[in-house]
Amino acid sequence: MAFDYLLRKECVIQQGRSAMEIMGLSKNRDMLGYFKQNEEDILKKNPGKTWDQVEVTHQQPDGSIVKTTLGEIAAKWNEIEPVADSECANCRLNFRRRPIGCFSAITYPIRAELEQWWMDHFTPPQEAPSVILSFIHDFMNEATGERVDAQRPDELGEQAILESPESCRRALKDVHAWRIINLPDPEEITSSQILELLWDSTSPGRLLLWGFCLEFGAIQASPEDCERVVELMTPRFEDVLPTPNADGGITSNIDIAPGNTLMRRQCGPYNAEDEAEFNAILKRAEFVMRSEEGDAESVWRFKMFLYACWIALATGSSMVADG
Repeated sequence: MAFDYLLRKECVIQQGRSAMEIMGLSKNRDMLGYFKQNEEDILKKNPGKTWDQVEVTHQQPDGSIVKTTLGEIAAKWNEIEPVADSECANCRLNFRRRPIGCFSAITYPIRAELEQWWMDHFTPPQEAPSVILSFIHDFMNEATGERVDAQRPDELGEQAILESPESCRRALKDVHAWRIINLPDPEEITSSQILELLWDSTSPGRLLLWGFCLEFGAIQASPEDCERVVELMTPRFEDVLPTPNADGGITSNIDIAPGNTLMRRQCGPYNAEDEAEFNAILKRAEFVMRSEEGDAESVWRFKMFLYACWIALATGSSMVADG
């Protein structure tokens, strides 16, 4: 079990295939690599069979579990491997630098060390620009962490997808910066809230990707650029005269109060000028997070996720997540 994520692109590999199919292809490659490395032990456990005949359980793109053989999995991968080798080599979305390197995962159970790392590296509020404080505040209102806590060992035992029975916590109360922007002082933020936001963001928008990268110190950008990003990404509205349709009524995705002569229409957040300005900000920003000696596997996997978020931002790509 894992939190799987994929950067989407209309390329030779992804075109005509669902996100789940692409994820499955990458998992097949990893599976074959693992079994090849442990071929001797596997054949000992399957006497009388060749490596190709060894049976394994395999998850289909629709989520169903089927039995197949290593030979069948290898045959499917061998069909696409030559194309993947050439197409993926110079792809900007290939953050893992390998065939179908636009896919990765944060494995379950979520380690206690990763939850603590989240708390240690979340931007201290007193150092954050006001717009980021607003981002944190809105995020804490939406994500309580209760659904995540229900997946901890005390509740599910061996089926838990988190290692620690308790969430890590970080006190935020009495921070002067919160009062400057007239937000009520939250007492704390928890690692369960962060994970819940990850779960709910199956197709995170560019503002959310930006927030993730910024909050964990993965990118550096000026406070002015941070403020401007949110302005560019926030939906804007304009007043327009309603236009009757063929039936004499008014077609609108916004309710119009009786007697109103104007209605509000969303005209943002994006147009060509906004896109150009946002891309200019991205060029000024810098991805500064690096893997460090001594990083636990769970930590470097999360750093890879932040790097994938950055690639999605820089290329205007979408991210699809599952898990």
